[in-house]
Amino acid sequence: MKLESYRKEIEIKDLFEKNTDYYYEKYKKYKEIGKYPSLNLYALILTPFWCIYRKMIWTGAGIIGIQLILLMLAKIFMTPMWIGIFVLSLGINLYFGYFGNCIYFKNLDKLVKQGNNIEVKYRHKFINDKAGVDMHITICWVIVTVLMTLLALS
Repeated sequence: MKLESYRKEIEIKDLFEKNTDYYYEKYKKYKEIGKYPSLNLYALILTPFWCIYRKMIWTGAGIIGIQLILLMLAKIFMTPMWIGIFVLSLGINLYFGYFGNCIYFKNLDKLVKQGNNIEVKYRHKFINDKAGVDMHITICWVIVTVLMTLLALS
């Protein structure tokens, strides 16, 4: 979005940044149908990191926290219970693999409302801070998660 175009209201397309066509098509279906499952392989396989990459940092951090707690429980009990814990963790990934786009779209709808209530002179900063993706913070979270996992397993 160009600086002078911040005078208009923020639209959902302004917030995608990457894979705009894919997400816009899914968003149109989401608006027509409501909550619907749509497979997102990245959200399925890399659930917390996909959330962080899409700037839903608190959601991703919460998932990492839950999965680390489940990992520590599995290590502590070292019984067949670890299978149930693994299934629970896998369930989180499956949920986000199929409903992650819906969660992302709800977040974007909230950001559109917030962005349109901000003074025009601050919209540029809002878009830069809240829209799109952030690979740098995702890489930092991956490194921290690996270190925390190693600590939990030691």
